[in-house]
Amino acid sequence: MNLWNKEGKSWSNIGHLKNHLNQFTNRWTNTDPYTNAEIVEVEINYDTCMKMDVSVLFDEIKANKAKIEEKYRLQAQKWREEQERKQLEELKIKYES
Repeated sequence: MNLWNKEGKSWSNIGHLKNHLNQFTNRWTNTDPYTNAEIVEVEINYDTCMKMDVSVLFDEIKANKAKIEEKYRLQAQKWREEQERKQLEELKIKYES
């Protein structure tokens, strides 16, 4: 059973970690994934963290979404035009004979 990613595993508080470890209390063995695990507490100082308004990221996401939607719209329009031209050619052949 692989419970880890490349950074390990994280919980936002000790209570969440305790709840998780409680699942293993009745079946603890030397082969458990937590046999050689360590608990590392990381303290974050929000005053020294990089911050930005959510609106900046939100605007970027909306702009990217609009570009993707426009690209799709243009592709769909091109496909419809190709289908119509194909149908027109077939009708010309059918009715010119």
